Amino acid sequence: ALALTAIAAVVLGGTAITGGRGSMLRTFAGVALIAVLRNGLDNLGVEFAYQNIWIGVVFILAACSQLVRLRGATRRTA
Repeated sequence: ALALTAIAAVVLGGTAITGGRGSMLRTFAGVALIAVLRNGLDNLGVEFAYQNIWIGVVFILAACSQLVRLRGATRRTA
């Protein structure tokens, strides 16, 4: 669970999964987003296992958006 949270925070912060540069400030923003998401789900009474599923969904969406953005940048330069 902690590995998922750490990787999701870095990806939400904008660091590419495929490697690249990241920023400490943006990673902190990813951590804050996950903390707000987990706190909101906790306040709604969502079980911990389902909270991890939601964080996984957010992680997948962030990773997909990065891939789409990278493909667009590659097409513009080609």
